[in-house]
Amino acid sequence: KSRIEFSTLSYLYKIFYELYLQNNLQLFIVLTNFCQYLNFKC
Repeated sequence: KSRIEFSTLSYLYKIFYELYLQNNLQLFIVLTNFCQYLNFKC
């Protein structure tokens, strides 16, 4: 389970880093909603 969580965190970190480079607010909002969905799902 921790291995899956680690890969998920790494994936999210990569997305956040790319969003930081692109500075794309709309994608950031979509990603934030997706993270909230995952939190409610867990």
